[in-house]
Amino acid sequence: VNVRTTEQEYTAEGTAQKTNISFGAGGFGGLIGGVAGGYSNTDIGQIIAAAYLNAFVDLIGHMQQVAPGSAQAAAPIQAYAVTDIIVMRQGPSPATPRVRDFKAGDLVYPTGQKNGVWWEVDDENGNRGWVSSAKISPRGQ
Repeated sequence: VNVRTTEQEYTAEGTAQKTNISFGAGGFGGLIGGVAGGYSNTDIGQIIAAAYLNAFVDLIGHMQQVAPGSAQAAAPIQAYAVTDIIVMRQGPSPATPRVRDFKAGDLVYPTGQKNGVWWEVDDENGNRGWVSSAKISPRGQ
């Protein structure tokens, strides 16, 4: 979850199956021992610990692929909620062509560009356009 926007960016899921698992000292064995705690001597505890480890390794692999400054790393500062039906336009004017419509509750992500009451925003699909700032408010307000 991105702490700036509270948007979920990635989900990692681990799986494991019952086998005779034994962990040696050091390496990941020490990590599993710390995670598993009192469950390390039970079959279900070993399966849960292995699943957590698989999810952790998957998450770390994903985070290593996200380059600093990329679209995923440079998340918008704050999501804004649409408060009323609104049209996203190609430019900061009601005379410019329509990009798409929003209904109340949809989220937009301001880019920082402003022209009077018009704000440039992105939607959840990466479409960029302009909306009236009078019909959006910071998420949660």
